Amino acid sequence: LVDVGALARELGHSPKYLIAQFREHIGLPPKLAARLVRFDRCVRHIRNGGRERWAELALMFGYYDQAHLVRDFRQFSGLTPTAARASLTPWPDNEGLLLSASEL
Repeated sequence: LVDVGALARELGHSPKYLIAQFREHIGLPPKLAARLVRFDRCVRHIRNGGRERWAELALMFGYYDQAHLVRDFRQFSGLTPTAARASLTPWPDNEGLLLSASEL
Protein backbone atom coordinates (compact mmCIF):
# COMPACT_ATOMS: atom_id res chain seq x y z
CA LEU A 1 0.00 0.00 0.00
CA VAL A 2 1.41 3.37 -1.02
CA ASP A 3 0.74 6.54 0.93
CA VAL A 4 -0.49 9.10 -1.62
CA GLY A 5 0.84 12.03 0.41
CA ALA A 6 4.35 10.55 0.63
CA LEU A 7 4.32 9.67 -3.07
CA ALA A 8 3.15 13.18 -3.97
CA ARG A 9 5.97 14.74 -1.94
CA GLU A 10 8.51 12.43 -3.54
CA LEU A 11 7.29 13.30 -7.05
CA GLY A 12 6.88 17.01 -6.35
CA HIS A 13 3.12 17.12 -6.88
CA SER A 14 0.14 17.64 -4.63
CA PRO A 15 -1.92 14.69 -3.42
CA LYS A 16 -4.94 16.17 -5.24
CA TYR A 17 -3.01 16.19 -8.51
CA LEU A 18 -1.93 12.55 -8.11
CA ILE A 19 -5.45 11.44 -7.21
CA ALA A 20 -6.85 13.30 -10.23
CA GLN A 21 -4.23 11.70 -12.51
CA PHE A 22 -4.93 8.26 -11.09
CA ARG A 23 -8.67 8.74 -11.59
CA GLU A 24 -8.15 10.02 -15.14
CA HIS A 25 -5.94 7.11 -16.19
CA ILE A 26 -7.43 4.26 -14.14
CA GLY A 27 -11.03 5.43 -13.89
CA LEU A 28 -11.25 5.11 -10.11
CA PRO A 29 -9.83 6.96 -7.14
CA PRO A 30 -6.81 5.21 -5.59
CA LYS A 31 -8.56 4.15 -2.38
CA LEU A 32 -11.41 2.46 -4.24
CA ALA A 33 -8.96 0.77 -6.60
CA ALA A 34 -6.97 -0.50 -3.58
CA ARG A 35 -10.17 -1.84 -1.96
CA LEU A 36 -11.10 -3.67 -5.17
CA VAL A 37 -7.64 -5.21 -5.48
CA ARG A 38 -7.74 -6.36 -1.85
CA PHE A 39 -11.25 -7.80 -2.30
CA ASP A 40 -10.21 -9.56 -5.52
CA ARG A 41 -7.21 -11.16 -3.80
CA CYS A 42 -9.42 -12.40 -0.99
CA VAL A 43 -12.01 -13.80 -3.43
CA ARG A 44 -9.31 -15.56 -5.45
CA HIS A 45 -7.92 -17.08 -2.25
CA ILE A 46 -11.35 -18.40 -1.28
CA ARG A 47 -11.98 -19.68 -4.80
CA ASN A 48 -8.66 -21.53 -4.61
CA GLY A 49 -9.67 -23.34 -1.44
CA GLY A 50 -8.90 -20.85 1.34
CA ARG A 51 -10.86 -22.03 4.39
CA GLU A 52 -9.75 -19.57 7.06
CA ARG A 53 -12.17 -17.88 9.40
CA TRP A 54 -13.31 -14.39 8.40
CA ALA A 55 -11.17 -12.63 10.99
CA GLU A 56 -8.12 -14.55 9.73
CA LEU A 57 -8.93 -13.60 6.13
CA ALA A 58 -9.31 -9.96 7.16
CA LEU A 59 -5.84 -10.04 8.69
CA MET A 60 -4.30 -11.92 5.74
CA PHE A 61 -5.59 -9.43 3.17
CA GLY A 62 -4.97 -6.18 4.99
CA TYR A 63 -8.43 -5.31 6.26
CA TYR A 64 -8.54 -3.23 9.43
CA ASP A 65 -10.89 -5.78 10.96
CA GLN A 66 -13.60 -8.31 10.09
CA ALA A 67 -16.27 -5.62 9.84
CA HIS A 68 -14.36 -3.95 7.00
CA LEU A 69 -14.08 -7.26 5.16
CA VAL A 70 -17.84 -7.77 5.57
CA ARG A 71 -18.51 -4.24 4.27
CA ASP A 72 -16.46 -4.86 1.13
CA PHE A 73 -18.11 -8.21 0.46
CA ARG A 74 -21.55 -6.66 0.76
CA GLN A 75 -20.66 -3.63 -1.34
CA PHE A 76 -18.77 -5.40 -4.12
CA SER A 77 -20.70 -8.67 -4.35
CA GLY A 78 -24.10 -7.79 -2.90
CA LEU A 79 -23.73 -10.83 -0.64
CA THR A 80 -22.64 -11.57 2.88
CA PRO A 81 -19.20 -13.17 3.04
CA THR A 82 -20.77 -16.53 3.91
CA ALA A 83 -23.12 -16.39 0.92
CA ALA A 84 -20.27 -15.27 -1.33
CA ARG A 85 -18.07 -18.15 -0.12
CA ALA A 86 -20.88 -20.61 -0.80
CA SER A 87 -21.12 -19.31 -4.36
CA LEU A 88 -17.33 -19.48 -4.85
CA THR A 89 -16.66 -22.96 -3.48
CA PRO A 90 -18.18 -26.27 -4.53
CA TRP A 91 -18.22 -27.83 -1.05
CA PRO A 92 -20.42 -27.17 1.99
CA ASP A 93 -18.96 -25.98 5.26
CA ASN A 94 -18.73 -29.21 7.21
CA GLU A 95 -15.94 -28.08 9.48
CA GLY A 96 -17.75 -25.26 11.26
CA LEU A 97 -15.22 -22.69 10.07
CA LEU A 98 -17.69 -20.20 8.70
CA LEU A 99 -19.86 -17.77 10.55
CA SER A 100 -23.54 -17.74 9.81
CA ALA A 101 -25.08 -14.49 8.56
CA SER A 102 -26.48 -13.86 12.05
CA GLU A 103 -22.96 -14.06 13.50
CA LEU A 104 -21.59 -11.39 11.16
